Amino acid sequence: ASESVGEVGREDGDSPGAQPIQHTLLRPFTLSGVGLHSGRAARVTVSPAAANTGRVFVVAGRELQAHIAHAQFPAVLSTVLTAAPRASGNGNAGAAGAAGCSVQLTEHLLSALEGSGVDNCVIEIEGEGASASALDLEVPILDGSALPWAEGVRSPSLGGGLTAALDEAGQVAPRLTHAPGAPGRPLTVLGDTHAADGSFISFFPGGDQVKLSYGIDFHDKA
Repeated sequence: ASESVGEVGREDGDSPGAQPIQHTLLRPFTLSGVGLHSGRAARVTVSPAAANTGRVFVVAGRELQAHIAHAQFPAVLSTVLTAAPRASGNGNAGAAGAAGCSVQLTEHLLSALEGSGVDNCVIEIEGEGASASALDLEVPILDGSALPWAEGVRSPSLGGGLTAALDEAGQVAPRLTHAPGAPGRPLTVLGDTHAADGSFISFFPGGDQVKLSYGIDFHDKA
């Protein structure tokens, strides 16, 4: 039987010293809103998924894994996940399910899922109104933060917390994670234009909590 998790966090459901297990949602939840950049309405339903599924977007029946290999970073506006059209055996574009799709402004939703401990879920995004049949959709901005998505994970009226994700054999599965304590040294990621503007992000491990500090200096005033 799956293990119900009431509070949200990486330690949930895992005994001290035991290898952490994968989690998913207890129930689906749905939030709707308007895209910040596109101005188009969209509805997002986040549903439970089996262990080792990962976080998968579904756009008009097309699956798009939330993986760094699919990420694009156009300027500093948002993170876009894109799946290119797949070719059929005769070299031509395939039929239904083979066309490319993209999802924009994914970072708030994905950050909430990661921070809340949701390892596996299906994220179905549907356009509303004029964008109902679009294959390039945008996650609603909501209040501009990850909070509404995190509340959706833990709110009894929307989703109600986490549960252990089971594999095809009905067994719990270990989390795919780095070794305990890794990375054990500071990590710095330089921006693409570091030579020109000196942009970077640094991570310093240590202590009993994660703390990130950053600053943004735009050339144009708001």
